[in-house]
Amino acid sequence: MREAGVPEPPGRAEALVPPKRKWTATLRRKKSGVVVSEELTAPSYHVALMEVRKTFKDCTLITLLECEPF
Repeated sequence: MREAGVPEPPGRAEALVPPKRKWTATLRRKKSGVVVSEELTAPSYHVALMEVRKTFKDCTLITLLECEPF
């Protein structure tokens, strides 16, 4: 089928993994009060939220928004 140009269907493991999406987190640093925006990729809102909490422990999360695809 590959020689005929027909793409192979994804394997079971590949089909179960959701695609990663881009997220923008707006954070306020606790000590300085500076507001920053960080971009990250994650398959879901829950995973993105857990990643922000783990990575930016010295910040307060203001917003976590999914970037719209163009």
